[in-house]
This record gives sequence, structure tokens and C-alpha cells, in this order.
Amino acid sequence: MITPTIDFNIETLGILSTEEQQQIAVMAQEHNYYCFIYAINKWCFEQVEERIQEVAVIRDSSEASKIFRLSTQNFLGKFRELIFPTIAFEYNLLKKAGELEEGQEFVFFLQHISNDVEWIAYFFAKYPVLVSIIEKVTRFMLDFNEQLTQRCIQDQAILEQKFGIRDFKIASVESFDGDFHNGWETTAKLRFVDGTTLFYKPRDGQNELFFQAFNGFCESLGATSTMGQISIVSREGYCWMEEIKPAPVTLKEEVKQFFWKQGANLAMFYFLGASDLIADNLIVRQNTPYYFDLEVLLKPHMTEGLDEHLYEARNEATKFIDDSVLGVNLLPQYGFVTKDFQGVSNAGLSFSKKSLPQLMVSFDGDGFKRDTQPVMLNEANLHLPLLNGERIGVEEYVEDIMAGFKDRYQFILNHRQALIDYLSNITPQKTRVLYRPSYVYGKLFLESFQPKYLSSFERWKTLFNYLHEADDDLRGNQAVVNSEVQQMQDLDIPVFYTYSNSQHLYAQGEMLLENFFPKTGQEEALNRLKQASNEDLARQIKLIELSFAIHENYQDKNIQIVQPFPLFEQSHQQVNLDAFLEEALHIEQKLADKALLDKEQTPAYWGLTQTPNSTWAIRPRHWGFFDGLDGISLFYLNLYLVTGKSSFREVGERFLCAGIEQFEQYHSFYQNIDSFNKVSLFNYPISTFYLAEIFEEANIPLKFLTKRATETLLDWIEYNYQYDQDFDLISGGAGTLLYLNKLYQRTQNPRIPKLASNIGDYLLTQAKTFENGHYWPSIYGKAFTGWSHGSAGMAYAFFVLYDLAKEVRFQQAAQKSLAFERQMFDSEKQYWYYFLWHESQEIEKMENHYWAYGSGGTLLSRVLIKRFFQDEHLDEEIKIAQRNIMSKGPYVNHNYSSGLFGNLDTLSILAQEDTQLKQQLLTSVTQLLHQKKVHQTWVCAPVGAKNNLMELDGFFSGIAGIGNTLLNLAFADQTKSLF
Repeated sequence: MITPTIDFNIETLGILSTEEQQQIAVMAQEHNYYCFIYAINKWCFEQVEERIQEVAVIRDSSEASKIFRLSTQNFLGKFRELIFPTIAFEYNLLKKAGELEEGQEFVFFLQHISNDVEWIAYFFAKYPVLVSIIEKVTRFMLDFNEQLTQRCIQDQAILEQKFGIRDFKIASVESFDGDFHNGWETTAKLRFVDGTTLFYKPRDGQNELFFQAFNGFCESLGATSTMGQISIVSREGYCWMEEIKPAPVTLKEEVKQFFWKQGANLAMFYFLGASDLIADNLIVRQNTPYYFDLEVLLKPHMTEGLDEHLYEARNEATKFIDDSVLGVNLLPQYGFVTKDFQGVSNAGLSFSKKSLPQLMVSFDGDGFKRDTQPVMLNEANLHLPLLNGERIGVEEYVEDIMAGFKDRYQFILNHRQALIDYLSNITPQKTRVLYRPSYVYGKLFLESFQPKYLSSFERWKTLFNYLHEADDDLRGNQAVVNSEVQQMQDLDIPVFYTYSNSQHLYAQGEMLLENFFPKTGQEEALNRLKQASNEDLARQIKLIELSFAIHENYQDKNIQIVQPFPLFEQSHQQVNLDAFLEEALHIEQKLADKALLDKEQTPAYWGLTQTPNSTWAIRPRHWGFFDGLDGISLFYLNLYLVTGKSSFREVGERFLCAGIEQFEQYHSFYQNIDSFNKVSLFNYPISTFYLAEIFEEANIPLKFLTKRATETLLDWIEYNYQYDQDFDLISGGAGTLLYLNKLYQRTQNPRIPKLASNIGDYLLTQAKTFENGHYWPSIYGKAFTGWSHGSAGMAYAFFVLYDLAKEVRFQQAAQKSLAFERQMFDSEKQYWYYFLWHESQEIEKMENHYWAYGSGGTLLSRVLIKRFFQDEHLDEEIKIAQRNIMSKGPYVNHNYSSGLFGNLDTLSILAQEDTQLKQQLLTSVTQLLHQKKVHQTWVCAPVGAKNNLMELDGFFSGIAGIGNTLLNLAFADQTKSLF
């Protein structure tokens, strides 16, 4: 069966009958672009009629022919959606040229111009890629429709019997909606005249049948039924499923029952290695969930082709997160990064409230750029129960989720051997491998239909090479990405799969990579069953709690926090330095209890990581100061310096050794990769090298901190600093100057002052003038005051640079940064304003007194600046800032960045030359520790977070920073400070 080319006889196709012209006119008036180049429709339906006549089983059945034709209409509708950008582009060209009739421009364009033979010839010549696509997808459509129709007719008897179809006549067909795989094979929805509706899927239904059978086996052992049974006819390579229609509940108790069942199902899916259970893949009928898209069951753990020595591949926390309940995709977690950095979750227990603009990368012909496109979510929320006309979210039912999870987990523990025996003897199951989120493919697919790509085969093919550059998490495997690119160039959404008893990866019907997985999915599931324990149950429950704390403001009712305490008041409390060390050691024990150890006994951590705008993600701890391994290493260094316990030093050294050796060996991975190319003090790799210098200052020589390693980092900085768009002390190039200065003090490397000067000059090219000062606008369009992202930190960095490079322009730059911040000072209210909007030049006057922003950061900068510079304002600014944080600073929140302990650490620096302040600090904090109960937790989440009653484990928003500050306060003569 050969499909002729669309332009084979275009002149003949351009001849339209009177009836066709009338039909086109009606559609044009309705702005229905189905009439755009109506010749495409004619040509397509000619191919359809020829194919129908060639296949006897279709030709001889009126219902079969009807299915074929209805599905073809769906195809044409879908295809018109895809080519609409080109339609709009050509229309606008003609409109700008003034070649359209006034008032009815679009109608005239659709009706007349787009159906003119000469214009069609022009269009086909201009967009050869589109012509090729039309021909290719039409062939796909013909093959798919033939397959769908033949299978429906051949299976008629069993479909009638299984699904109770009384009249096998087709009322409607919906197809070509959703992802296309293997030559535009897609799901289809067939509705019969008797009301029966079936779903056709171009894959077998064995996973759904297996899971239903496994649940049945559990029920035979005494488990409660927790999911609905779907009627399925499974064939080799395809299946038929009944439609499950949603139905409401009538009682609130039924809502509780639903979420209890989902908790139990979460436990089942966890042990069976399931994934992709997003909102789109399940539906609720009364109080029971129905799962109709279980493509990922018994999945193997994927290291994704990484070198086994790469940290991400062997980090126990990475493995734990990947294989945990989070991997099931029922629990809320941010699946998309949005323009406002808020994130949105489409998980199976999330409530989808709106569509948001998603950050997307597009190709402009010269390179890739970031842009935004809408994220369309499942806003019907059919995966959640309906009560009194409203969909009910999980927020009030988290306890029921956890109760169901615990119950089913205990059931599995009690029947472990029976379940192991059952899983050991199953028929091999095909399971999809989700190498990359499908929405990435979908957005790239839509991008490929932009006119700028359709005119050039080379540009169109190059677009898909973005997949080679998009893998920020260092998990790229060349063979897999090449397959992704090839599948997309074949007009398919890439799909990979394996089998439950296989370690191989497959694509497009062939084995792609042998032994891609270290173990089979079946082995992984059996291992989870064998290793199930109350300890693992507690960890999984903690993940569930954290997930709902992020997204549903869940709070453990039993948690008790350290209560606010009026510090710096007159007190007769005796100073007890042992209490400081005791609490620091208690914090270390919490970190040790949470750590996952690898074969070399190197700890790995997981927890909440702050993202912009106080959203969160549950991730393994990577390097970095804010909440990463480098900040934790500083805490362990100071524990060693105070206690002399070598095991504390060794933990810190292990983190640094792994970080530096990995960078040295794999630095090409970190070149121009969004997640790692921040040339900043608080981000890897500079953060790790900076901390290594602090170890050296403490007379702890690090053999792995070689000259070659530091030269490699300097090369990396020299290449990357020109791409810095953050600029500031914490996230940008200004902080790098502090590292370079510290490195120069140790090595006297003559290369360093020149490199630092280049960075300083680059930063000055990005500065914006404001009266007699200057500032740097952040990526949020704000010019901050304060330390972290603001002018106080910038001023200090430039004074450090001046001391290093001895160039007067850098001292002047520092003074202009101070001038900007001083212009943001309210002399009446005695505090520094928050930020200046760069575009509008409006000032946000909110009062704040944190370490990161406001008085705390201003105090830190002025105290440190006095090491290099003095003017008539510094001492008075120190007094004002000190007074603010002692009288107005945050007490309820304890974290370093935006809470109590960052300010305490700054005051401890000031107290080194102020005996009275030192005594006041020690007395106040002793009293705080005295009234703290052992079981009480520190409040660590930043102000503005949905749930700020969380105890985290990092440095700047966690307990490591609290512990480190306690050591600095009590043992300042022994510890090493960050700055």
C-alpha cells in the first residue's frame, strides 16, 4: 500500500466543486481552519477511501468503514491544531502586506487565498518539512485506522460478551488525542449507540490485570479491598477497557474511606515499583479509585548510564528518593517549574486548580533560549472524590492517607513470605521506562511545528538536539538520548520499556542497551519486600508527611516546637557552656540518625530543599552551603575543633574529598549546565573548594586539595563568570571574589588577582546607577538591600577585591554600593528598606531584620567592612542594626537565613570585642537552651513558607546552622567562621 505524495497532482486537487466551495465558505465564516488548504482534506480522504477498498474486512462492514472515517476526521482536526502556528504566520504576512479584504481578512484568507492553486504551490515550496510531515503522518493515520478498525471487527464477539454491548453500531469515535508512539499509535474512545463506551489502547492490558490479580491475592489473605476492578480484554499488543464513569459520595465518611484506600494503594504501589500515577491516570467512582493506566509496574532502579563513580549514581540518598514512595507519583510534588517559580503538582493526590505558565526552552535558530508556554493540567479533578458538587482535596485527610499506608505496610510485613512467593512466579510484565518527563517531549513536539522550523529540514532536525542539552541532572546517556532524538524526528513521543525479568532497555521494538539496569524490576520488588521493616516504614511515613507539609500545609499534631523566648533581657541565669555543646551534639545525633551510609560509610542525606519564593522540593543533599553538604561539613569541622573527636573531622573531609575529586574528574559535566554553572560562593563547586580553604586555615591539610584541582576550578570560573546573571554575594559572581581572596592568601597564585579583577569588571558592566550609588538587579527584577542578594554583600565583596587587586575602581564600586543602601535607609523609622523595583523604580519599604535581608545582613557587612574601610557612618550603622536585631529580630523562627540564629552568629562576631555583649548573648542563649525540652524541635522553615513548623537538616534553613552557631557563641576562640 503506497501513499502518493500530496503535491503529485495539486492542480487537480485544487479544483473544488460548488458544494465544496459552499462548505468552505461556511467553515471560513466560523473561523474553522479545517478549510485551510481544503485540498489536504480531499487528498487525505482519497487515501482513506482507497485504503478502505483495499482491506476486505473494512470494505465489507459499514461499521468498520464508519470507524475509519470518523477517526480520520479526528486526525485532521488534530493535525490542523498542530499547523495552526503556520496558518497564523502566513495570515499575518498577508495582512501586513495589505493583501486581504478589509473587515473579513481571516475569512478571506481561509476561504479564498489558502485554496488558491498558486498559493498552495507557494506554501508547499516554502514549507517542505510540513509537506513531508503531512505525507508521513497520513500514512501513520491510515495504518493506525486500519489496525483499529480490523481489531474492533475481529474482536466483536468477545467485546459484546465481555462488555455487554447490545447493539454493535458506532455512535462516535475519539482518537488522535494524547501522546503518539510507534507511528502515531494512540488511544481511541469508541461509543456505541446503546451507550457502551470502550477505550482502545495500542498496548496490552497485562499490567492492569496483574495488579488487579495481585490485589485479589492480598484480599484472599485478608486485606481490605482498596480499588475498583476494570473489565479488560487484553490482546497481544493492544487491549480494550471499559469506561469508568465518575460518581459522587454522599457522606464525609466516604471521603475518609477513599483517602484511606489511597494510602493503602500507595503502600502496594511502593512495593511493586509503580510510577506515573498522576491525576490523569485514575478516576474516582464514589469512594473507590480506579487505575486505568498502569504502564509502569515492577520498574527497575535506573542509574541511567552514569559512571558508577559519579556521586549522583552512588549516593545512597539518591537511591532512596528514587525508590521511595515519592517515585509512585501519587504524593504531591512539583512536576513543573513555572514562570513565577512557584511550581505545580499533577500527582495523583494533588488538587489541580489552574494552569500556569511553564518555563520552556525553545530554539531560535542560533541557540536555545528560555521562554514560557502554558501548562495545561487536569482541572476536572476526576481523581478526587465529589461531595455535594465539590471535589474534595486531601488537605483534611492526610492522617487517613497515613493510616491506610501503615495498615497495608503492616499487612505486607505480616504476609511477607506469601507475597514473595507470589511475585517470584509471575509471568514477565512489560513496563514502561520513564527516562524523562513526557511533557518535555510534548513541548518540544509543539515547538517543532513553528514556521521557522518547517521551512528547513536541517533546522527542524537540529531542534530535537535540545534533548542532549536539557539533562541538567547529569544523567544523560548518549545512546538513549540519540534514540529520543530519532523517535522525535520520526514524529513520535519517545517511549522506552523493559520487562520485569530483564535488565535491558528497549525502544521501537528492539533492544537499545544491554544490561542497562543493575537489577531487574522483579528483583527490586522482591528486595523491597525482603528489606521491609518498621524503620523503613518510619522513613516512608516521613516522606509522606513532608510531601503534604509542602503542598497541603500538613502539620503533625504531636509536634512540639521550641517556644519563643524574650532574649537580651535582664537575667540571673548562670552561663552554662556545656549546654551549648550538649545541644550541638544532640543536633549531630539527629543528622547521624537520618544519614544513609554507603559501602564506605560515607553519610548521605535527604530532606527539604528550599526553592525560590519559599516553595520546596524533597531531594538528596548535594553540595552547596545553603542546605547542602558543604554547610553540614562546616558544622562537623567546628564540632571537631571543639571536641577533638576525629570522626567529626572525617565526615566533613569525606564530603569535601568526594566533591573535589568528582569536579576534577567530571568538570566537563558542569560546563554550561543550568543546575551547576552558578559562579557563586554558595553553589557547587566553588562552595566545596571554599570550605576546603577553611579546613586548611584550621591546620587540617587536605591531600585531595591539589594544585591541579584548584587550577581546574580557576579554569572553570574563568570560562563561566561571563554567564553570571545573579551577580550577588550568595548566588552570583560577587561571592566568588571571597573564595579567590581566600585561595590567594594560601597560595599566592599570581593568576588570581587578574581573574578576580576580570570578574569585578564584568560585575561593574552590569551595575545600574541610582542617584549617587549603584545596584545590581536580580533575576526577579528587584534591587535588594542586605547581605545575601543585596548591596551590603556587594559592598563587602568589592572591598575584598580592592584589598586583593589594589585597584581603586573596586574601592569606589564598594562605596557606591554602600551609597545605594544608605539611600534606602529610613532615618525616621531607623531601618533599611527591603528592595527597589528595577523597572518602576518603586521602593518596597517592608521592615525586616534577618541575616539574609535587612538589619542582620547590614550589621554583618558593616562589621566585616571595617576590616578594610572606615567612614563617618559605619559605627552608627552598626549600632542601629545591632539595636534592630536585638529588639525586633525574629525569635519564633530559628533558622540561620531568616531566623534567630543567623543574627546570633553575627552578634557573636561583634561580641569578640565587646565583653558585655558576649555575656548578654551567652546568658540569653543559656536560658533558651535551659527551657528547651529534648523532644522539642527547632523551627527552621523560612518566613512565608506554607508550613514553617519544620525542622530541616541543612545549614541556612536547618539544624546544622543552629548547631554551628551554638559552637561559635560558646567557643569562638576554637571555631572557624564562614566569613
